[in-house]
Amino acid sequence: MRKIKNLGLGENRTYDSVQSRDQDLTFATLEKALKNKLGIKKLNRDILITLDVFREGKGYTNAGALLADHNQFRGIDLVRFGSNINIMLDRNNYEGISILDQYNFSVDNIVSIINMKK
Repeated sequence: MRKIKNLGLGENRTYDSVQSRDQDLTFATLEKALKNKLGIKKLNRDILITLDVFREGKGYTNAGALLADHNQFRGIDLVRFGSNINIMLDRNNYEGISILDQYNFSVDNIVSIINMKK
């Protein structure tokens, strides 16, 4: 239980809702996605609060840090193996960037591998 309290969790809180260490965040990737999918004109503080990536008086949450253009989190390590796990044919590491970009880059990579096999 002590480890959970050290993470700032416990009291009905999840990791993504805890205040981020980094408060100097930008959200161009998130803004572009919301413009394309939801038709917003501009990403503003009210939208960030609604998404629970920003809290008045506390700042950005870890969810905000994960969605930010640059962050301190490990990302996705995507590997395509050959005939066994000792043979790596391709490897791409996406970290320190928005989880939206990580997802999109990973999907694009997988689609290109599938298309190579056709």
